[in-house]
Amino acid sequence: GYVLKPSILMMKEETEPRSTHLEVKILSGSCLPKPYGLSTGECIDPYVKISLFDCHDGKEVESSQITNHVFKNGFSPIWNFEDSFHFDVKNSSVAVMQWTVMDKNSLPKDDEFIASASVPISCMRQGIRSVQLFDQNMTRSGAFDFASLLVMVTFEESQAEI
Repeated sequence: GYVLKPSILMMKEETEPRSTHLEVKILSGSCLPKPYGLSTGECIDPYVKISLFDCHDGKEVESSQITNHVFKNGFSPIWNFEDSFHFDVKNSSVAVMQWTVMDKNSLPKDDEFIASASVPISCMRQGIRSVQLFDQNMTRSGAFDFASLLVMVTFEESQAEI
């Protein structure tokens, strides 16, 4: 199968893209595996990098924000409920949000990838949602069967101003 282009890209006449203000809170994680799905080793110190990939004026725009790390808790980490991340989405029909869970190490360059998920903004719904996580090969098998994040999404849609 294939994915159709968004209708805004297929229209002959120019239309204004829908812009959205998005607020995301990372509430908790569940069953986060060790890096590379290993079963032995030390407990992980997970943190989440939230990235928004968008398109504005024909150029790709990326913005990222990072949560604090949770010390030695990969099974059910809970992040600070007061921390919220704000994103201005310029074209919600093509924008994609990516959640990447990393294991914090002593040197930032040594942080290890744990899991990730990407969701188009057009498919996101407001409220508390479970985001199913995938390994680096985008599969959900073995240690990744039940890995997920619990997030709270709030957004306000408006027509873009020219």
